[in-house]
Amino acid sequence: MKKLMTVLAAVTAVLCSLPAASTAGQLDRLAASVSRCHTSELAVSLGRSGVGLGNVGVNVYLRNRSPNTCFVFGYVGFGLRDRHHRRQRSRVQWGNTYFQIDPRPHRVVLRSGARAVTNLAWTANPLPGEPQQGPCEPPSSWLEVTPPDERAYRLARFGMVVCGHGGLFSTALTTKRPRP
Repeated sequence: MKKLMTVLAAVTAVLCSLPAASTAGQLDRLAASVSRCHTSELAVSLGRSGVGLGNVGVNVYLRNRSPNTCFVFGYVGFGLRDRHHRRQRSRVQWGNTYFQIDPRPHRVVLRSGARAVTNLAWTANPLPGEPQQGPCEPPSSWLEVTPPDERAYRLARFGMVVCGHGGLFSTALTTKRPRP
């Protein structure tokens, strides 16, 4: 037991003698050297949709499919398209959704194969100016997904009706899996 305590004390002394500032500096340099994720490096997928009190929500995942670590920061851009890939009316509001509190924009580092997630929500109830019987808007077959700070987008199969004149609500990207 005395030998074990002596070895532990020696290891502790060596670890404590390491320059913490240089280690922290190395981590800062490493984090700074990670580049932003580009659309071509990301795959998009949708989780299962959930409903609650006239709202619909789905988690949208961006997976780093490159061999390199990269980061995303902020909010995803979204658009709606019909089955012929024509753009449909839509607008995105960033912040809280009915299903999830916004984690606020922060740097999300994605190793190869890792995912970031955002919660996307919309109303299932027609608003004034939309048909009150039948579908409130034409179905959206495709979801246009634009990563933060990018102009290029990916299309994901969607197959949903978005009431509220195409109004979408989205949280910032995070690594924590939000509900629904």
